[in-house]
Amino acid sequence: MRSMDLSRNIVLSCEDFYNMLRRFPDRFFSVFGEFEYRVICYVRRQDVLFSSTYNQLVKNHNNTQRPVIKQLAKLCDFSSVLLGCLEYASADRFMIRPYERQQFAGGNIYSDFLSCIGLEPDDEWVCPEPVVNPSLCPEALEFRRIVNILEMDAGNMKAKFFINELLAKYTVSKGMGKPFQENNIFSYEERMQILNMYKDKNEQIAKIFLNREDGRLFYDPVPENDPGFQETELTFKDAVDICKYMLETQYGSNWEEELLKSLIKGTIDRLLDSQATAPPPGG
Repeated sequence: MRSMDLSRNIVLSCEDFYNMLRRFPDRFFSVFGEFEYRVICYVRRQDVLFSSTYNQLVKNHNNTQRPVIKQLAKLCDFSSVLLGCLEYASADRFMIRPYERQQFAGGNIYSDFLSCIGLEPDDEWVCPEPVVNPSLCPEALEFRRIVNILEMDAGNMKAKFFINELLAKYTVSKGMGKPFQENNIFSYEERMQILNMYKDKNEQIAKIFLNREDGRLFYDPVPENDPGFQETELTFKDAVDICKYMLETQYGSNWEEELLKSLIKGTIDRLLDSQATAPPPGG
């Protein structure tokens, strides 16, 4: 690994830094203000960001609602957050990196991040596997949302992560979940609505932080209209396919036997519950 002398430099990385900037910018900059610091911030085009954020809310935060643009906008308005930070720090304190492959130094995010901190990968550098923490494909995401509604793993993080892992593997088995693969959950009209919400602010970000006179923050083409787009509904076949995949992955050739055991146990539990709550005879 070839690099500058970084012996006195420290890299801090945490997803919660964004929430700190969003909620407590004064505290954030009061802590780091005495250091020679740079804030590296990767930003996604908002229609893609909304879809990814919803995916995470369903996977890891027990969300049961279908995507609501108004609610997602409160979580994803990075433009307002970054512009608000100018009250506390100058633009040269920030390194804004659009999350697009064509804008990455070296063509991938690993090389791009290393370039931000003055490092250059050499022949010994090995990138991670291409699919890391994949977004769930539409049917797996809807399956996860229904699991949340039924509270099947409520309060059991071990079970939640286990189910999410199986759903992620199912997604990959379908050829989905790859970085930059189209997996948006919004219609063309909704995506254009989202993009128009942030058009002016994105231009400000490009001009102020990236010195782009044309105001272009993102270079990927905007989505085209898809007349055949339909909101994902989990069909009976989808549910069976996902359950079968999860059982086969866990139990191999014995998956049918394990399924039968689960059905019997579930039936017995429901019968016992109904007897316990039934009114007494003649009541």
